[in-house]
Amino acid sequence: MDFVINVNGCKCTFETTVIFGKRALEDVKEVLKKEKLISEADNQSCITLYLPDENTSTPGYYYYILKLIAWEGINITEILSTTNEFSIIMDEKMIDKAFSVLKAKKGL
Repeated sequence: MDFVINVNGCKCTFETTVIFGKRALEDVKEVLKKEKLISEADNQSCITLYLPDENTSTPGYYYYILKLIAWEGINITEILSTTNEFSIIMDEKMIDKAFSVLKAKKGL
């Protein structure tokens, strides 16, 4: 994953995020040429955490993870979440620092 684009114009939501590798950039822009480009971010990386079953019934679970990253001054570009996975997208320059912060906390 190298690139994140936010576009406006889909009928089901106000914004849609498209995440893809650099090789697909021109193809994606061609497909989305009628959409309004809101933002784009190059050189992005992702950390995915596999969540325990009890995460959906534990208040503050995501807050705890995001707080750790924020306290280190790491900016998050995008967050993706399913019931069992939580992905944090950020500038690739910050990925090592973010990984170190999360790895230092046992139990994540």
